[in-house]
Amino acid sequence: MSLYVCIRLSNCENGLNRWMEIEGLEVCGSNGIWKPVKYAKYEQYPQPYLRIRCDEVNNPCEVRYGWGDFVPGNLSSSEGLPLTPFWLQLGK
Repeated sequence: MSLYVCIRLSNCENGLNRWMEIEGLEVCGSNGIWKPVKYAKYEQYPQPYLRIRCDEVNNPCEVRYGWGDFVPGNLSSSEGLPLTPFWLQLGK
């Protein structure tokens, strides 16, 4: 069973430009293997955040977006501002 990961967003009050066919967003499990995220959902309440899931990773430990040399990313706000590359370690 895969878990959802929630990432709080800033400067993205009107949502993102896509929910599927995402490029550049990855999740890593405890085995150290990175897998692409194929599903994301924008939630507004109680504050803007991105809820992601990767069916291939049961216990997510890290999330990254646009990380590394020449990694394309296609997430942006509804206004067209691109999501900044990031790498997060998840707490338990």
